Amino acid sequence: MTLTERYLSRRAQAERYGRSIRTIERWGEDPRLELPAEIDINGRKLRPLSQLELWERKQVGKCKAATTSTD
Repeated sequence: MTLTERYLSRRAQAERYGRSIRTIERWGEDPRLELPAEIDINGRKLRPLSQLELWERKQVGKCKAATTSTD
């Protein structure tokens, strides 16, 4: 993380992924998804954008691996 790290609220994450805030909450509760840990700042649940971007790249890799033919 950098000194100018950006953090996304659950609402911003919901907008980014086109899902509801409750879905973002559920994703965070599911250890299989390996979503980055939230931090609590003044009662707001936030995730570092850089960690979410790493998570996104990992998800793309999983999708490619799952769709690759083994013929």
